[in-house]
Amino acid sequence: MVNLKKIKNFLPYLRQGIIYSLIVLTIDVGVSLVIYFRTPLIIPGFLSFLLLVESGIGLTLGGALDLVSSASVSKVLEQTSRSKDGEPWTIKKYKVRQRSINTVLITSAIVFLMGLILSLFT
Repeated sequence: MVNLKKIKNFLPYLRQGIIYSLIVLTIDVGVSLVIYFRTPLIIPGFLSFLLLVESGIGLTLGGALDLVSSASVSKVLEQTSRSKDGEPWTIKKYKVRQRSINTVLITSAIVFLMGLILSLFT
């Protein structure tokens, strides 16, 4: 059985991810056109390559941010920095960071799918 509450909690992230990925696509099309006017290249091939590279960077960044925001790594960083003014790890700070990390990961996944679909047609 599908849990409707989880789907309902996922929809805002999906909406933000779609909006951000459309912004990324618009910028990439603009960059591709500027480069095309300077050097002859195949726009769909270059655009799909650009989208796939950006999604890889986004997924790597999202995974790294998720790792750094975890309790164990945050505690290690807190102990090794020896900072007296540093704030300790709390579940509230983790949940706030997790929202932005989820948005990065979902946006990267959508950009990856767009690059994959575009590469099928080139």
